[in-house]
Amino acid sequence: MKGGLSTNKKLNIIKYDDKEIIKLPKEVMNILSAEEPIVSKKYLNELLIKKTIIDPEATEVVVILTDNKKEIIKLKDKCGEISGISCVLTLVIETDSLEYIDANKTFTDKFKIKKEDIKGKKVCSLGLITNEQWNIIINKINSYGFVKNEEIMLSDSYDNKMYFLMNLKTIEVSNKKYYFMSLQDITEIRKKEMRLDVIFYKSSDFKVLLDKDGRIAEVNDIVMKFRNISSEEVIGKFFYKMDWVTKIAGQRELIKKEIKLASNNKEERRFRLKTFDNKGENAYIDVSLKPIADNFGNVINIILEGRNITKIIVMEENLVKSATIDEMTDTCNRNAGIKILKKEIEIAIINKGDLAIAFIDLDNLKFINDTYGHLAGDKAIKYVANIIKKYIRNGDTVARFGGDEFIIIFSGMNKEASLKKLIEIKEKLNFTEFNIDFSYGVSELAELENANIDKMIALADNRMYKMKREKTNS
Repeated sequence: MKGGLSTNKKLNIIKYDDKEIIKLPKEVMNILSAEEPIVSKKYLNELLIKKTIIDPEATEVVVILTDNKKEIIKLKDKCGEISGISCVLTLVIETDSLEYIDANKTFTDKFKIKKEDIKGKKVCSLGLITNEQWNIIINKINSYGFVKNEEIMLSDSYDNKMYFLMNLKTIEVSNKKYYFMSLQDITEIRKKEMRLDVIFYKSSDFKVLLDKDGRIAEVNDIVMKFRNISSEEVIGKFFYKMDWVTKIAGQRELIKKEIKLASNNKEERRFRLKTFDNKGENAYIDVSLKPIADNFGNVINIILEGRNITKIIVMEENLVKSATIDEMTDTCNRNAGIKILKKEIEIAIINKGDLAIAFIDLDNLKFINDTYGHLAGDKAIKYVANIIKKYIRNGDTVARFGGDEFIIIFSGMNKEASLKKLIEIKEKLNFTEFNIDFSYGVSELAELENANIDKMIALADNRMYKMKREKTNS
């Protein structure tokens, strides 16, 4: 019935129009035992509750229309037209005996229990309400006279846990007092919240709730610990404007673009975010953006999920480093050096540019090992490697070829320029413990008829040995 008050079979489900004061027709006053025709919603509610207790099997439905005309409808004729709030469960309990007097069908259906199994039973005897719960309820009744929107968890006969908002008040009918309890089922709401609690707040991954434009609505503890921040510091701000995102070149534009794609295309987006942690160290996060749509298909939120893969990235980098870097000198190893030289030869041929290499060998390493020990020899190799790395250009490469041998790849340099650079490097040698020097030979790509990496290395190697022999003879 639109614009009026309707009740279900037992008259305990109520739906009002917008009026605060309602005028009852005489027939309705008689049905509800009302003393006055002008009643408030609160008083009308109490009348209906009393009617429920006195006549629980009532089959008449009273409807108050907005024009105050009354209408009495037999349930058997028009039960399909009656609107009720089926999610509300009701119980009536006698205050003195603490025995159940009545329960509506919604209650008995929910807990899969027959009405005759409830009537006359003590409140805590059915296993629905525990003694501890009832003591809390009674304490609140004694303190405030009512219980309002108190959350309570009840279990059915199969031990299924259900959650309700409970309202309870004391009413008096024919000089007897009763507790009238209504329960609104919020089980599904709580289950969703529990799932959210596990999925969002208790997750071991990063969780950030964004609006469709990328503003932060909520963050979990993992994010706060990662950046040593509080939720108050970030909520309401654009995620892609956070300092720990914007300080890494290109990250702000990447995230902004991905959020826009997730929102506009209603599709999950995945990308890798490079950032830094609360210690200022680099961190890598695998990110997914999952759009959340309303019932009309409009994106209203985006869940940002992130997994910290920094340890994995560092392990991968270490593996790559161990495969390409010489552990003693922290220069490229032989295999990596050859691969780089091959690539540089290809580039030089395409661009018709210069390319030169130097082959270097330490002088008198055997003497140093025999005189000062092999640790001193290793020290000499590391020292020379560090000097070379320090004074070559950013685009050049040094690789340890083996023992005390190195090659330097001078990208874009000819033989003459490379020789000048080697003389500059030799002048920087100033080891205080013993004398350190090296011999070298240089070859350039332009000298070779065919671009052959082995011939280029061999030519530089031969010239290095020529210098070494000249030093020995002198």
